[in-house]
Amino acid sequence: MMHATRPSSIADRPKIRVASLADPLRNRAASDPGRLAVVDGSVEMTYGQLNARAEALARALCARGVNRGDVVTMQLPNWWEAVVVYHATMLAGCVLNPIVPIYREREVSFIERQCRPRVVVVPHMFRGFDHLAMQQELTLELDEPPLVVVVRPDGDVSGDAIAFDELDGSREALPTGMAPDDICLLFIRRGPRPIQRASCTVIAPSHTKSTRSSSCANSGSTTTASWPLPSRTSRAICTRW
Repeated sequence: MMHATRPSSIADRPKIRVASLADPLRNRAASDPGRLAVVDGSVEMTYGQLNARAEALARALCARGVNRGDVVTMQLPNWWEAVVVYHATMLAGCVLNPIVPIYREREVSFIERQCRPRVVVVPHMFRGFDHLAMQQELTLELDEPPLVVVVRPDGDVSGDAIAFDELDGSREALPTGMAPDDICLLFIRRGPRPIQRASCTVIAPSHTKSTRSSSCANSGSTTTASWPLPSRTSRAICTRW
């Protein structure tokens, strides 16, 4: 399990209303389950539906031996499945390691050797490139092969990989007791140290910013949330709060 390299004291922590990045979706799904959360082309999900999909995926991962603090590497484009994987990772108490889809063998191999993921989530084909084939080759180089999850598979999935839609139906209990100092995000770069982010370092700045802008945020159909949103959203997908 990963721990913060410089854990903050209770006195130094800013006042936030959630303990981890798993809480915002749960809270919104409980208070406003029918509100539109994600739009990706013809796919639309409410907060209740998004929470259900994320919980199902989190339980399925836990049932396959994924534990709190394990690293989940995700190399997905801006698809609705990426939103589900993000929230499922937080619900399972894991550490999300996002990789941009333009990276190829050299970059992905370096990243995975550094973070040693327990799970790797990739698309099968994206913009003419076979991410599944690349990942299956890279898995052979790892000391501990991860569980490879394939999103939008083109035909049957070969080898030890499993299709994203097949990870469902488990009633495995989700971990509890996540704390603000738990590492939730991991970014690997070429340098002496990876970049680690705990929930408290992600939530607090976004909470402060959204609180300041809340007076004008509710004027339209999209409201500002008191938790981190992506800095960039493509035309294909948007998240409403």
